[in-house]
This record gives sequence, C-alpha cells and structure tokens, in this order.
Amino acid sequence: MREWTDEVTHLVVQIDRQARRSQEPRLASFVVFLGNDTQAAEQHLKELAAHHGLARTPLTIYRDSAEKLTQVLGITPDMKLAVLTWRGGEVQSLHGFVQAHLTPAQHERVLADVRAVAP
Repeated sequence: MREWTDEVTHLVVQIDRQARRSQEPRLASFVVFLGNDTQAAEQHLKELAAHHGLARTPLTIYRDSAEKLTQVLGITPDMKLAVLTWRGGEVQSLHGFVQAHLTPAQHERVLADVRAVAP
C-alpha cells in the first residue's frame, strides 16, 4: 500500500476480524506500506494498530526494491493498494488498485477472497 485512506483502514480491520474468526489458529494477515516516507508511516501504522486493536494483522514497512515487488508478487508501481491472498505458500488472488479509495463492490470482492482462504 502506498496511500492510507479510511477505506483501507476499514478493509484492514475487516481482514483482521476474519483472521481472528478463522478456524486456522496460525492464520494471520499483514499489511505492507510501500511509500517513501517510512519514518512518518511507522508512527502512523503503530497508532492505527493500537487504535483498532489489530490482533492478527501486523502493519509493516517494505524496504526492498520496487522491481522485486513486481517480479515476485506482481505488484506494479502504479498500484496504490494491493491485496494478496495466500494458501500453502502460493498466491491465490491479487487485487491491485490504482486508487486507494475502494468502492463497496471492490471491498466485498477482496473480503470474499479472504474468506475463501480463511474459512
């Protein structure tokens, strides 16, 4: 994620709730910030996690090359938000958004994929 919006916050909270409800005790989700101002982002992410009581969704900062994101995960530089679901070490879905303002339909499609890997 390169931009944090209220829609992104709501989505992260919903993903964290799904992870907590899952029958898989080792299931977790994580959010990776991809922006340039990592120092300001770090404080912001800590505050968000505490405020929303995120239990199974660590908020992290990516500090590797942008090329690696594209090569390994398919996250392109134009994406403001990318949500991946994984199972067994393999990517099951990738939702990439060039805007971090999600419509209700986009939000629901992401959560449907999360529910599919975290029953």
